[in-house]
Amino acid sequence: MDSVLFYCEQNEMEPETAASLITGKLKQKIREEAEELNFLPKTAKLPV
Repeated sequence: MDSVLFYCEQNEMEPETAASLITGKLKQKIREEAEELNFLPKTAKLPV
């Protein structure tokens, strides 16, 4: 997540604009990181 925000700062881009450039798998990883850091509420997960 920090790397995406850093990229946005360096390229004077809004994070909302960068969201359209990010693939689904990367979005999932960012969501998981945000949940671990308690930035987002945790979602239910099936045990693997």
